[in-house]
Amino acid sequence: VFDGGRRLRGLRLLSERGVIDAETYDVPVKVLIGDEATLSETSTAANFHQLKMTPAEECRAFQYFIGLNNDIDGVAKRFGLTRRFVEGRLRLAKLAEPIFEALSEGAITLDVAKAYASTENQEKQLLVWNSYGASYAN
Repeated sequence: VFDGGRRLRGLRLLSERGVIDAETYDVPVKVLIGDEATLSETSTAANFHQLKMTPAEECRAFQYFIGLNNDIDGVAKRFGLTRRFVEGRLRLAKLAEPIFEALSEGAITLDVAKAYASTENQEKQLLVWNSYGASYAN
């Protein structure tokens, strides 16, 4: 079980308590066959809106999945998002590490992180960060 483990444990508990009969209780399932990366992406996509991931977590997740198959449109579709949204998170994933850490820790807002990500040049990002970074803290 790659996705739905909590539901499976709940059903087993109901069966143990005699609330349902495991032999006759029908549970709709969807069986997917694929490699671990595909199943992981499918599971994350299925739960994406309930996980309440931070923007930094979204960045890393999209970066990971796109690194596996290089398909931005496919990832956007599976997550129910626009290509532009995914591309925006990928830009943030390329932030200089201290700036990305500040986003991850909530020390800067998403809008401030987006301002830094307006250039891919990490040296420029760090120059501004080292000069003014603390003034943008939440």
